[in-house]
Amino acid sequence: MVETTTATNSSVKKKVLAGRKLYVPQMAYEGAKFICAAMRSVGIDATISPFSDERTLELGGRYTSGDECFPEKVTLGDFLKVTEQPDFDPSKTAFFMPSAGGPCRFGQYAGYAQMIMDELGYGDVLILSPTSTNSYDEVGENSRELIRTAWRAVVCSDIMRKLLLKTRPYEINKGDTEAEYERGIDEICAVLEIPNISHKKRMNLLLD
Repeated sequence: MVETTTATNSSVKKKVLAGRKLYVPQMAYEGAKFICAAMRSVGIDATISPFSDERTLELGGRYTSGDECFPEKVTLGDFLKVTEQPDFDPSKTAFFMPSAGGPCRFGQYAGYAQMIMDELGYGDVLILSPTSTNSYDEVGENSRELIRTAWRAVVCSDIMRKLLLKTRPYEINKGDTEAEYERGIDEICAVLEIPNISHKKRMNLLLD
């Protein structure tokens, strides 16, 4: 069971990932799909966040000044779109936002997202922000298992993106490359999300 402690203005709350749907921002699309599949392999109910659109920028723009990196506006806006869904329940929702050290503002994304959720009355939302500083402990007891599968997911993402960009300019029938790209994503996801198999077997399935 994944458990994390989140500080708020009034109290310190312990939140668990079990029973929540985890939304992963599409940075980039195939990478998010593969990471979700890897998470499902260890029992996490993960799905990609909504596709970005004008509503994304409208919502994200309400809570950003323009001095931040553009991805913060986009990811926050997509998370806020989830809160507008009719079946949204803060206690059953989690958002995936990794963190990092150093001067990059990316390290502030998770904390800022939680602050906005708290201000909007969605304090029960969990912002899952695994980091290498604690060996990704927030992922829980399956962190080691997930890290290896997630790494393969990232490598697959890079390969698929390169194949898409390398092939699409030369396609004969418009749309054929995108169709094969989506089919490939589905096939890789089907392998990444298989639970309880060895890493060797998963790797062999990915190579087939």
